[in-house]
Amino acid sequence: MNKIIALIALAATLPLRPAAAPFDEADSGKESDIVMSKIIALDMMNFLLPLAMTREQYLRALPVLERIRADTKLSEQKEAKALRELEPKLDASLKDCVEKGLVPTREFRAHIAELLKSFSIIRQAQIADNVSKFYTALKDIWTPTQMKIAAQSLEMKDYVPADKVDQMSDEDKAKIFVREVMLNPASYQVMLRLSSPSQATTTTTTDPGK
Repeated sequence: MNKIIALIALAATLPLRPAAAPFDEADSGKESDIVMSKIIALDMMNFLLPLAMTREQYLRALPVLERIRADTKLSEQKEAKALRELEPKLDASLKDCVEKGLVPTREFRAHIAELLKSFSIIRQAQIADNVSKFYTALKDIWTPTQMKIAAQSLEMKDYVPADKVDQMSDEDKAKIFVREVMLNPASYQVMLRLSSPSQATTTTTTDPGK
């Protein structure tokens, strides 16, 4: 089972505050977000630490990740712009629903569906491009041993049909690791912490194959 999902499910069963404490919805939401971010960060540590990356390796990987994050942000901004442009029509349609009892037109709903479909296609293409760029960079940063660890870290049946797992190469598996762990938004902050002089390992990973 995906460890992130498992940890989040576990966290959902824990009490957020003493029963007698006054409830403030905004504060509660912020507190929950902080705790959940720590849970996800812990899960990222679970995958990153076994790689035993040196500080030098983190410092080589982070600029690549930062460029990928910048490109992704630009795509997100374009998506947000398209949604803002749609909003007046949404407001008008919702007003007609409430005040006139008019159901949204088929054409407008089809337009929305097409827009959301285009978002999905663009996102999937961006993810594939991000994985390819970061994996290519990591091939020059990681040792063969680290690449092997990445390939063996996840339960592939959580990401691909079970009957396809045996057909996957180590490269296929490592790319899924890059997608699910290295490109997870929480990993960036974790990697920054691990790359600090006081945290990152200073011993070069020994690997005769590198």
